Amino acid sequence: MTSRAVIVAAIITATFVRLKPDTTYDATLRYVVSGFSRTVYAQASPKQAVVETTAGVFVIDLAPDAAPNQTAHFMKLAGEGAYDGTIFHRVVKYGMVQGGDPLTKDPGKRAQYGTGGLNAVKAEARAAKMLRGSVAAVTIPGKPDSAGAQFFVVLADQPSLDNQYTVFGHVADGMEVLQKISETPVDDKGVATERVEVKNVAIRDTPAEPFVNETAAELGTYRAVLDTSAGPIAIEFFVDKVNRDLGTAIVGVGLRLPSIPVLVAGGLVAGAGQGISFHAALSQATASSPPTERGAAASSFFVICYLGISLPVIGLGAATRAWGLLVAGQVFAAVVVAIGVATLARLPRPSPGAPAG
Repeated sequence: MTSRAVIVAAIITATFVRLKPDTTYDATLRYVVSGFSRTVYAQASPKQAVVETTAGVFVIDLAPDAAPNQTAHFMKLAGEGAYDGTIFHRVVKYGMVQGGDPLTKDPGKRAQYGTGGLNAVKAEARAAKMLRGSVAAVTIPGKPDSAGAQFFVVLADQPSLDNQYTVFGHVADGMEVLQKISETPVDDKGVATERVEVKNVAIRDTPAEPFVNETAAELGTYRAVLDTSAGPIAIEFFVDKVNRDLGTAIVGVGLRLPSIPVLVAGGLVAGAGQGISFHAALSQATASSPPTERGAAASSFFVICYLGISLPVIGLGAATRAWGLLVAGQVFAAVVVAIGVATLARLPRPSPGAPAG
């Protein structure tokens, strides 16, 4: 083997032997290959911190993209229970609350509150804007590499703090709890004289936003329960009737004015609601979802003609006492209903046991 071949083999061997993972951070995987470092960021799901205090619960949307090291440090401490028993030692009424100092677990170290848990995280990008609900890392003045366990939350926009602190999260829920904490009495140095403790900080995946991606049918499965002093009241939602009933109400307004544009608008809204029901009937009849092109066309015809045209015509006839117009609208509505029923009857139905669609 030539010397050149030996060198090439040695380089290849070194490359594979020296490939090793460095799991310094939970969300980061670093590989070192022949003296060169490569960082691969895992696609983790968004995280939230649920902070349970003696004053209530608030939730923080964590922002690892903006401050990966500070976020990782906060999550690590939360997982270790390091925040349990700490207090919000500095507050400005309706302006700011500050906590996270491990020394605040001991009431006897009150004179040292605000000095613990620092100098653990190097400086990261500073937020251009300090907006209401921002959660930022506390640092020692003049020492940008002094962040650590302590954090503060601003309860109102703070332009004077722009470009000064690293923001690693934003309050997603519970601002009223933080406002209540900010009302804690303080001494002449701004240190809280009453203890509002952190009971627990739990890290979780950010839940999906409710009522956004659900279909109309899925929304119809929800129930609202009103808990009253006389007992609970359950409310069922009829999503297929919302547009129809709203449209009827708008038509009623148009009749009172009277106003042709309002009548037409009400008719179209009501027609859309009726069309949803007709679509559902077609889907059930053909055992297909979405309905066939023929069914969709019939449904669209029903939406436009049945209430979108006939109802305003009937309403206008009633408002102006033009009986010929009133009768014409009713006859037109009857014809459209007959066409719709006939179309539905002619649609093919699947044989028993046959796969749908």
